[in-house]
Amino acid sequence: MRSVQNQQGFTLIELMVSVAIVAIIASIAYPAYTDSVLRSGRADATTALLQLQMDQEKHRANNPTYATAVTGGGELGLSWSSDVTAKGYYTLAIAAADAATFTATATVVTGTRQEADTACEIITIDQDGAAGDLDCW
Repeated sequence: MRSVQNQQGFTLIELMVSVAIVAIIASIAYPAYTDSVLRSGRADATTALLQLQMDQEKHRANNPTYATAVTGGGELGLSWSSDVTAKGYYTLAIAAADAATFTATATVVTGTRQEADTACEIITIDQDGAAGDLDCW
């Protein structure tokens, strides 16, 4: 007769417990990760809006009113080459402008990952700084 040696390895129960632990950790980590990714995408909009605000102030120093367009240059528009932010997640627009005030918006581009950020689909800024939902800043 042969002697039975101890076999080494994992039992099915140990494997199932390990998989359950990994699943629990993943279910906690994934929502936090996606929220972090969306918040980092907002930085694309806030950076562009802050630059737009500075360019509006430069434009206003040389003209009687704030610019009414992001592109186009001249007396009515800023000299930006594009109205899309650097990473392409938002489209910029100047919603209202006159001699004393302006409001600029960054709107999520359809088809980008930022579409999932329903709380901050439109981020705004005015001549005084951040406007609208401050949680988006």
